[in-house]
Amino acid sequence: MEHHLYVYDNHREDLAKHIAFRNYLRTNSEAVAEYTKLKKRWQRPQKNVQLILIVKLNLLVRY
Repeated sequence: MEHHLYVYDNHREDLAKHIAFRNYLRTNSEAVAEYTKLKKRWQRPQKNVQLILIVKLNLLVRY
């Protein structure tokens, strides 16, 4: 099992978004499966952070 540590300032908007996305994935197995496939593609050397954010938003909207 892998673990990831995220460190945020308590007042950052990013923290709330990260927790909301994590909680969303915990309750939606279809979104988890699709997100897992996408993350495997993102492991390639050329990461596009803006594309990753767009895909996350699309997952939230669809499910």
